[in-house]
Amino acid sequence: ASMTAIYRMGFTGRASHARVSLLETAIWLNWKAVAGPYAGQEVPTREGDGADFQVLPCVDGWIAFVYLPGEFDSVRRMVGDPALDDPRFATVASRRANIRAIIEIVRPWLAERTRAEINAHAQACGVPIGPVFSPRELLEDDQYVHGKFITEVAGTAGGSAFRTPGSPATVNGQRLPLAPRTRVTLEDVLGERA
Repeated sequence: ASMTAIYRMGFTGRASHARVSLLETAIWLNWKAVAGPYAGQEVPTREGDGADFQVLPCVDGWIAFVYLPGEFDSVRRMVGDPALDDPRFATVASRRANIRAIIEIVRPWLAERTRAEINAHAQACGVPIGPVFSPRELLEDDQYVHGKFITEVAGTAGGSAFRTPGSPATVNGQRLPLAPRTRVTLEDVLGERA
């Protein structure tokens, strides 16, 4: 809806509004969380340090510590700490009940490594950990650069050219063009003003 509004404003010069249904968005993002309570399951909540998946600090930022229940052996191999062999972590249910203890074992291992080191080691062990990037880092990300997500737009009469995020999708292999009136700059996206 945001990208559509930006494009419309660029082509028409008029502001645009979008109505977004919170319920429909919740269902689309995580339909199981919305439908679960009707099947007698608990209503999902934000569990903080009791959550299965957490974002944890490392040497140069943050890492999303994520793994599937069947991948715990890979997590043990990745971290290499014998404390993860504790019988409390033998089953999915017992790991869930003891997630805080697992995190306290994993946290120092992550804290001693960079995102790149963790990511490379996790991939080698088959663990889907993911580095957390800042908006500025995403601008230099190989995938974004290769996909030409950042577009150079010529300025209007007397105005200077500027770089802006382009359309996140392509049509027949081409990104939708931005009209010169559209002026959403990288500084807007990064929250920085000159």
